[in-house]
Amino acid sequence: MNVLILTNGSIVNHECIKKVVPSADFVICADGGVKHLSKLELWPDLIVGDFDSVKKDELEFYIQKGVSIRKFSSEKDQTDTHIAVDSAIEAGATNVILLGALGSRFDHSYANIMLLYRLMKLGIKARIIDDYNHIIMLNDFTVIEGEAGQVLSLLPFGGTARIVETHGLKYPIINRDLSLDDPYGVSNLFESSKVIIQVESGWILAITAWD
Repeated sequence: MNVLILTNGSIVNHECIKKVVPSADFVICADGGVKHLSKLELWPDLIVGDFDSVKKDELEFYIQKGVSIRKFSSEKDQTDTHIAVDSAIEAGATNVILLGALGSRFDHSYANIMLLYRLMKLGIKARIIDDYNHIIMLNDFTVIEGEAGQVLSLLPFGGTARIVETHGLKYPIINRDLSLDDPYGVSNLFESSKVIIQVESGWILAITAWD
């Protein structure tokens, strides 16, 4: 099941995002992510959070329409996006896309990247998409699609990761350890429309970027 999670971060060009986000079987809003719904022409199946960042009239609109609402205390151990991710897991998600997951709060942006790891450890495909970045996490054989000349950065997550080989990059990475103190994999480039990556150990953040 494809699940789309909208969070309260930045989406600059909603029309652009609509073109790259596939259809979803289930849409979850994390608190202030409600603000993106109408601009993306989406309807929520579930809204979760402590509701400290959503406008009362917007939330009331969806309550009146019968949308399922789960309210949590503001004194909680999870972020609203974390709750939304766990809700997606409970719903039986096999693929999760997070929108609005990056923004001016770096702590929340990094926390949301950690949630990619949470999903991937459970065998659930997951990605973050915004106006400038497409972020996935990988630990095995993976094919990434893009455009010739497009930037692709490969960075370790959580510790040293080892890449056996890559195909389709301008600067191939062969039998190389990527460590947390050496951002070696930044700003590589697609040579064609596909890049193949074989990870032997550890986790890699693969960030396809648009300038």
